[in-house]
Amino acid sequence: MHSDYLSDMACVRISSIAERTVNRMAEIKLKTCPFCGGEAKVFKHKKAMASFGTLFSYEVECAYCFCRTGLYPSEEKAVNAWNRRKDGEQNDG
Repeated sequence: MHSDYLSDMACVRISSIAERTVNRMAEIKLKTCPFCGGEAKVFKHKKAMASFGTLFSYEVECAYCFCRTGLYPSEEKAVNAWNRRKDGEQNDG
């Protein structure tokens, strides 16, 4: 019975984290791809480092032509890099 309870709690926790991630991702406004006009998505990468613990990096990638930003230490920086265009104007939607 104890293991069933722990399993249920783990599922609730994972569902809660996934829901927060989806809600946060819904707030992000990405411009379309500057090359093909495709939809872009933010990707979060996790890397375990023995001396630093777990590090995360973020990038934005086009779902169609796979054009992407470099890796950035925060989601905000990756989104800003993606949304930046030649004229320097930032995306507001």
